[in-house]
Amino acid sequence: MSASLRQELQRALNSEAAQYHSVQINSVASQRLEDGLVVLQPIPAAQPDWVGGRVLAFHDNHPAWSGDVVHVDPETGDVFLAAGRVDDDALNRASEWLFKPYDFSEALLAASASTDERLDLALQWVHDGASSLAKPGTAESIDGPWSAEWGLLWGPPGTGKTQALATKIADEVITSPSKRLLIIAPTNGAVDELTHRLCSVLKERRQLFRDGVPRVMRCGVGVRSRLAREFPQCVSYDDATSRADELSALEKDLSRLEAADADDVDIARARAAVAAAARTNDATLNTIKQDEVSVIAITVHRALRLANELNGQRPFSKLILDEGGMVSRAAAAFLAPLADTVLIAGDPRQLGPVSRAPDGAISSVQKWLRDSPLSHLRDASQLSLSNVHLLRTQHRMHPHIARVVSHFQYDGQLLDGERPQSLAREAPAPKLPDARAVWVVLDECTSSARALTHDRPGSGRGYLRRFSAELLVNLASHTFHEGHSLLAATPYRAQAQLINELHAARGSDLRLTASTIHRQQGAEFDVVFIDTVAAGRPFQALDLCAMLNVAASRARRHLFVLSSRAEAEATIPARFLSSLQQMRFVDGVLEPVDVTLRREAPMPRPVRTLGTSIDNARSNGALFTEAQVKLFERHFGDGHYLVRGVAGSGKTFVLANWVARVLAEHKGDRVLVSFFNKSLAPLQHQHLRAALERQGLDVDSHLSRVRICHVNELPYGEEFDAVFVDEAQDMDGAKLRKLFLASRERLVDGGKRLRRFFLFMDDAQNVYGVKPIEDFKVELHRDLNFTGRSQVMKESFRSPRELLDLAFNVVLDPQKRHDVAQPGMKEFLKENELVKSGLLQRPSAANHGLYRVDFTERTGALPVVIAVKSEKAAKTELARVVNRLINTEQVKPRDILVVSPQLPISWASALWDAKVNAQAFGGKNGRAPSEFPVGEFDFVRVTTLFSCKGHECPVVIFCGLEDLDTLDLEQPDERTMERQRRALFYVGATRATHRQYFIGLEDSRFVKVAQHYVDALGRC
Repeated sequence: MSASLRQELQRALNSEAAQYHSVQINSVASQRLEDGLVVLQPIPAAQPDWVGGRVLAFHDNHPAWSGDVVHVDPETGDVFLAAGRVDDDALNRASEWLFKPYDFSEALLAASASTDERLDLALQWVHDGASSLAKPGTAESIDGPWSAEWGLLWGPPGTGKTQALATKIADEVITSPSKRLLIIAPTNGAVDELTHRLCSVLKERRQLFRDGVPRVMRCGVGVRSRLAREFPQCVSYDDATSRADELSALEKDLSRLEAADADDVDIARARAAVAAAARTNDATLNTIKQDEVSVIAITVHRALRLANELNGQRPFSKLILDEGGMVSRAAAAFLAPLADTVLIAGDPRQLGPVSRAPDGAISSVQKWLRDSPLSHLRDASQLSLSNVHLLRTQHRMHPHIARVVSHFQYDGQLLDGERPQSLAREAPAPKLPDARAVWVVLDECTSSARALTHDRPGSGRGYLRRFSAELLVNLASHTFHEGHSLLAATPYRAQAQLINELHAARGSDLRLTASTIHRQQGAEFDVVFIDTVAAGRPFQALDLCAMLNVAASRARRHLFVLSSRAEAEATIPARFLSSLQQMRFVDGVLEPVDVTLRREAPMPRPVRTLGTSIDNARSNGALFTEAQVKLFERHFGDGHYLVRGVAGSGKTFVLANWVARVLAEHKGDRVLVSFFNKSLAPLQHQHLRAALERQGLDVDSHLSRVRICHVNELPYGEEFDAVFVDEAQDMDGAKLRKLFLASRERLVDGGKRLRRFFLFMDDAQNVYGVKPIEDFKVELHRDLNFTGRSQVMKESFRSPRELLDLAFNVVLDPQKRHDVAQPGMKEFLKENELVKSGLLQRPSAANHGLYRVDFTERTGALPVVIAVKSEKAAKTELARVVNRLINTEQVKPRDILVVSPQLPISWASALWDAKVNAQAFGGKNGRAPSEFPVGEFDFVRVTTLFSCKGHECPVVIFCGLEDLDTLDLEQPDERTMERQRRALFYVGATRATHRQYFIGLEDSRFVKVAQHYVDALGRC
């Protein structure tokens, strides 16, 4: 392996390892002891991947007890723990809880130390499928990839990939008994499924044993019940007979409980017993050394450890990696030295590798950990290499459904087998249309715009939408009977739980299962409903495509997609929806409709770099939440109103929609939109035009009645029918009074005189040291009371959680790293309100003494702090970072924003010297802030912290942090100046949507504090 390649891979692995953070449990709704198990109902609800991790409980910052997670109720998120001897007193004493995930990256890091020469080749082949070894021409059968040194078997859903593998492996075992094969798959279930099918084929041919020894051995722990029960001789433990009997009995009991949909306590207790029985000395290595069986079957995780244990030995002639689309390139490369040849089977268009690598991570992370060794297979119609075979004949889906899936993800290459052709001859069920693939256009099923939107659940994360859940249950109940198997698939567990609750409340015998899509790969049902809820937010666009493909391809007879027009225009690719029959469901009847979209969401590009990830995100249209639409529709009357919101909550969207409403509802009215930050003018024009277009209004004629201007540009005495103030926290009392008086007074019912005056603000971004609006009672009109006339927007859609965590911790400084006292930022950040609303976690032992935000669903990479020795070195680093972003990460210049406390021209000059096209706005010798561009341009923008407020950018580089301590802020006292400094830092740290950098002198206060909290957050 070349040194540069090793460094690139090591960076990716280290980044992955850093993502295994502990998760603080905000609170516990209930906790109890049942037969030696601790049962918790955590808030937020647990994720399914908690199984295998640990929960630690604390009392007065000291450990109280801990337990292994053996089961998570997939619908409620309840956690079942094997915690040893825990009594009620210890249980009830706990006041804080922490979840620690099992770190799967450890196996990858250990395997990366290998110096095997074959690894060098594998590191190349995982990217291009060893195209240099292949011959031109299409492989007509599995024999092509099987005979290759590095072969690929592409198996779309329903094409019989697992059975094809089992049959081919059986052929090899029988005809070449001296060869030794290694089966690997990412999960115990996948390993057991292929092993079971292989054993079944061999048994059917009477070839399961050779000289009394089984030809196949499933090694490792975690064997599932069916394999252990039906083929106990093929399961390897140290004391094979007794272990197989014991494990078979325990797993049989577990299987019975799961099949009967038993109480979760009973299921968890049975899983704990199985886990205890499976804690055996892993006999994998001994089984290999005994050299008696032809086939060894283990998980990827066990195989990575095996690669280290064998220390360069290569005991297998062929490695078969099943479900290879779910395995990272790094893992596949590390496994390759175990065998002479490799066959990778899977589907790159279904769910990808399980990686904690965040959106916005460095390109090497995407390359090695988020892509699989099949990811380069992009066009199913253009396969022309002898070592790649595409299974084309599908045996599951009705031809109508298969056409949707084939067109969406497989370039029209799928063919129908006998079973689908038989399904095509079946008449549709009563009350159903001839079309078997239907888009239920939610807009045509209700007149309420708010019903179409999504909202965050009361506890846990994700999104839900009650209207589509109710419609789904009604549609299922009206059109199907208990003889059908039905799946309601959704990206969000909260929605799946809601659907199950609504179905249970009906008391129906209908066999409807609601589940997240991630849990259904490999399953099939007669009928599948896909409830998209929030169009896959916050998943990446490619992940949404994979989820839609998995969900749609589970259906045998009928497919229904429940989605709104806004979702279709925002994210859901037209290539998927265009193949579906548009219908509505009203009063128990399905009727065809014809809906024309304002825009069609494109297919996302494969993500190889940060730049393509940004491009995919930009191609998405606007999609608003229930809280936002509720504000859009709010009847704000003729008086005044105040909208507060966290950074990135969409306050400006609400402002623009309200302006559009006033213009539409009050013909002839004139409207003022004002602000103190001059760079907001172009942004306000852009948002207002978009809002008018969304409402179907003539843009130019309505804009002619709007004045968008800086507060200082407004002459005294000019009046408007409504005044909107953005970033109102920037205004002092005199300016607010001037704007208030610019709103024309009108006489309303009851003789009251009111003015339409609307303020939008975030006190946390008060960068001018202005008093809070509540302190302006003397300066403002006595009638300007916002009690009962205000709204708080509580969800951020801009910055990932990691960036917001850093901003809050640097500003609030819970670990007292600043050498000055806390200047009252808790009040400006509304810390107490956020905590009470469950949107912010206070520092505690459970979260390592840090603030953690809960008002965003987005996750991403931790910010990067670059400490330098001089201003010259800082400019060199800026040029290096920007050039790498543009040339390596393929980020467009317009997607990079450089901010600094002062003199943006100096940082722009550093970029000019490095041949980077950049322009400075604001500060001495910079262009006017009012010219700050939005939309299309081809340069890096450089501006001040004051001028960047209200804007956002995919990548933000905050330079000159040391200048925060030397700015002339003209405040009356040091405490107010410190508050202003921290507010400026907060603004500069919350503009990025994907990645954030900080560059400053190594001995400066804000650099040292930021680095401390980045390190602390990275350790959690």
